Amino acid sequence: HAPDELDPGRPCIAVGYGGATSLLEEQLPDLDPFGPAIGAIERWVGQGDSVICGIESAGINGLAPLQLAGSRDLVDADGMGRALPDFDQLSVLVDGLPGIVAAVSTGPGGVTLVEGARSEDLERVVRTAIECNGGWAGTAIGGFSVADLTVHAIPGTVARALRLGRAMEAAVGVAPAALADAVGGRVLGTGRVVEARHER
Repeated sequence: HAPDELDPGRPCIAVGYGGATSLLEEQLPDLDPFGPAIGAIERWVGQGDSVICGIESAGINGLAPLQLAGSRDLVDADGMGRALPDFDQLSVLVDGLPGIVAAVSTGPGGVTLVEGARSEDLERVVRTAIECNGGWAGTAIGGFSVADLTVHAIPGTVARALRLGRAMEAAVGVAPAALADAVGGRVLGTGRVVEARHER
């Protein structure tokens, strides 16, 4: 949903994988990696039926909220608009929105919850909790509403990604200038990839 398609008063929770997502290859998530953190936030704020959005819109976290599509309403907004390395860079924290609550799994059955902390302190506490979970953890940030997304979040990142993906799919064999027109961009240069090195 776009933010304006939902009740503006509904509580919203942003989810994502915190920590080193490469460790997901070694320690696979269970079927509900965000459930403990979401549950802790909903109990703390005293509101259930939260709408879900993304912490960021890049990498694995661009897809993370979609894991909840079968059980929750999803809103097309996120707290970064791209990939950023630290939780204190989330738009709701940068903007100083009051009442923000963060929760993170710390291992089987354990959850750490941080409420009302300075953004830099929230970053440190959440990172410590993630280490307790083995280097990555299902993380959730709440304490805001759908209405807050229109001012304090980056809307439409999923819609833009879908539009770009569809344009790229339709652009096989199309000249770069035509692709740029299709996605509302401009050609900065063209070339040929000679070599690509994958760093381990």
